Amino acid sequence: FLAARSDHWWIAGVLGGLAALTRINGLVLIPALGAEAALAWWEDPERRIRIEWVAIVLVAAGFLAYLDLNQAVYGDPLTFLRVQHEHWFKSLAPPWDGIAGIIDSLGAPDPARVFTGGWMELTFIGLGLVGTVYAAFRFRPSWFVWMAGNWLLFTSTSFVISVPRYSLTLFPLFVMLAIEGRRIERAVSISLISLAGFVWFASQFAMGRWGF
Repeated sequence: FLAARSDHWWIAGVLGGLAALTRINGLVLIPALGAEAALAWWEDPERRIRIEWVAIVLVAAGFLAYLDLNQAVYGDPLTFLRVQHEHWFKSLAPPWDGIAGIIDSLGAPDPARVFTGGWMELTFIGLGLVGTVYAAFRFRPSWFVWMAGNWLLFTSTSFVISVPRYSLTLFPLFVMLAIEGRRIERAVSISLISLAGFVWFASQFAMGRWGF
């Protein structure tokens, strides 16, 4: 985003391609960078279309390279989908299906699992949704697109898992917390909640339990 805003579109395209090569949510950079280009076009008095914006296609090229790697190694460009389904029970589904599954898991007998795999997943789904709405009104359109696209990717699956970890990619969330934490009482509250969460998840990881 910084490269695009500073008119280094080819750098933005190359970095976006590398992102899409490593994680599928890198594809969200296509509409996000497209929104950045659209804003630049709108703010240009002459409404010029710039050839540098073609660099956004490099994001798609990175993902195609990943598919080609799957084809070369496993003989199927969509092998990653099969692995996700077989090992993590994940397949494309409406967000409400995955969220309903989390709600159903709240009745599990293990309190630690209910807290980590239930309440924390729901908390960060809600936090991501709040951040997405916040970004729509307070931040650049590209930031909103990044938030909305990733939130949909996190939740549009039959088995929602690791949303707290995935939320680390939602950088507008941290900007939102910084803005809302300018008042000392809010800053203290955010810091204490974050510290408590860190201690909990670190302890779970140290004991060999699921900690995202």
